[in-house]
Amino acid sequence: MISCKDIKVTFNAGLATEKRALRGVDLEIPQGEFVTVIGSNGAGKSTLLNTIAGDIRASSGKLMFDAWDVTGVSAAGRTRDVARVFQDPLAGTCGNMTVEENMALAYGRGRRGGLKPALNDDLRDLFREQLKRLNLGLENRLGAEMGLLSGGQRQSVSLLMSALQPSKILLLDEHTAALDPKTAALVMEITDQIVEEKQLTVMMVTHSMRQALDHGTRTIMMHEGKVMFDLAGKERSQYDVKDLLNLFAKARGDGEELDDDKLLLGA
Repeated sequence: MISCKDIKVTFNAGLATEKRALRGVDLEIPQGEFVTVIGSNGAGKSTLLNTIAGDIRASSGKLMFDAWDVTGVSAAGRTRDVARVFQDPLAGTCGNMTVEENMALAYGRGRRGGLKPALNDDLRDLFREQLKRLNLGLENRLGAEMGLLSGGQRQSVSLLMSALQPSKILLLDEHTAALDPKTAALVMEITDQIVEEKQLTVMMVTHSMRQALDHGTRTIMMHEGKVMFDLAGKERSQYDVKDLLNLFAKARGDGEELDDDKLLLGA
């Protein structure tokens, strides 16, 4: 379970450039729940994910993983519990290393030891088995440099890498945003499979209202560093994209009807 208690994050506190990125986030996410996170640019979505990952330290408040207080724990200290896939396909892999070397590093996440001892025939068989799920032919390219793959292929491999070792939490920061629609659909299909198989607790930031409603079990909407709405169950199932966008416009207080592009641009 992820528990956020009055989490606040302020950048450049006390300076003219001070920015209150999170303004008291209270959020409880039970084990195994898949939460999609939406909101305009600057709403605090990625800041919240980075705070949970440990890359950003909360200015105040308390963050718990089950009974473990991780508020002051570094990102490295949370490695065993948290896996991530980034928006940029280049961010989650090393381009000048081979596919199998990247996967070996992911397999060794949270363990001590070098790269070479981690690579053996049994692991290569495991990697091939996992890569076959993508239907991209990558199971026959273990020795290819990651930098030679397309963005969609790299992102697909990154997703598989995130699940090679047991973890409790999977953080997805717009992991399909840089992909074409066909590849994005494939990556989301694999995402749903992995989440179901591993029973992970998931937070997925997305700018796509359709994606937010079609995947996961719960949707939260953020604006100006706060959670504005929290939809789940029967209530969530009754919402369509237009309903969600109009709900967001109403909450903003300007009465303007939004579309997906305006939300993306933070209009």
